[in-house]
Amino acid sequence: MSSQSTKAIFKQTVKKFENNLDDSESIEQLELINRRLLATSYSNEEYTEISNNRLRYYTSYYVLAELYNRKRSHDPHNRLSNINKSIEAFNTFIEQLDSIQLETEKAVPFAESNNNTLDPSARRELKIAQYKKEKELETKMLEYKELISDSPEEGVFSTMFNKPSDDEEDEDDDEVVRDYIIRLLIYLASQATKQLQSSQMELELLKNIPTQTSDSDNRSATSSNPTDRTWKLDTPIDKQSLLDKNGKPMRPFTIMPAGSRTTRQQMSEGVFQHSHRLPTMTIDEYLQGEADRGNIIEGGGPASENQPTSKEQLQLDTEYDGTASAEAAQEKQRVDGENWARYTEEVEKGSGNKMSNIG
Repeated sequence: MSSQSTKAIFKQTVKKFENNLDDSESIEQLELINRRLLATSYSNEEYTEISNNRLRYYTSYYVLAELYNRKRSHDPHNRLSNINKSIEAFNTFIEQLDSIQLETEKAVPFAESNNNTLDPSARRELKIAQYKKEKELETKMLEYKELISDSPEEGVFSTMFNKPSDDEEDEDDDEVVRDYIIRLLIYLASQATKQLQSSQMELELLKNIPTQTSDSDNRSATSSNPTDRTWKLDTPIDKQSLLDKNGKPMRPFTIMPAGSRTTRQQMSEGVFQHSHRLPTMTIDEYLQGEADRGNIIEGGGPASENQPTSKEQLQLDTEYDGTASAEAAQEKQRVDGENWARYTEEVEKGSGNKMSNIG
């Protein structure tokens, strides 16, 4: 690997990345490229002073972060480690672009406020604005890609190496390639910020996954009946609840049908096999928790048909003469009558139904 040029190493790694051929060697090669890039970088260096040949290598930080993010593992601790490395690489990518004054804040102007906004409607508007900004950056990048790409199916990273030349000075004079690389970097900055938000949420979930204690390991090793593993399903891993006070899941679980404990165990045994264990919760337990949080609307159905309406109840309350509740009901009836009379005088009949009466 050391005998190859940096350009050849990066070109091969990018090709494998775009073809989803990810491996440990690709990560090692990208880390080597990043070390070489840092060794040749200068403080207070602007992107306008950097050649095309060096400018394209700044995308290696983003590719490295994506490779770590793609790595999947059944072990939560390994996944947690990969997510942390991915977050570090994404942050390094954005920091490197800021160091060459590429103005990445224009690519993601809503990211910081989006995290700090609590109002759902305002957060939704910010997400829509951010999505439109990302599409705008993508469109600008793809416009230049069409000018230098050999085919529409060619990857955005491989396109940076088009129009090869043995003379790097001639390659650096290609303004179209340069503009494409700059727009690609800005677009990747917006994607990196979005990936960081997603990775932070996954990181929070992974941190809430409880670790297996040594007691549970000893209990598994000394079990009198090693083939009967159903006891693991309903044994709490720790005292942490499945849902927080707002109903947000704190860790994975499955909802089981209501019924006897035997039915629950049989269903759990049929769903979960070896090395795949999740805590369970019946539908009754889940609905009770939602009811306690006030997330279930009660009423309606046949039982509500026999209940008096609000006007009927008000009329019944007025019949108890001499009581304070009757006087209050009579006063409310009088106020409602005056409001209705005033409304019928001010609003012409049929004025609110213009469309259905045409013809």
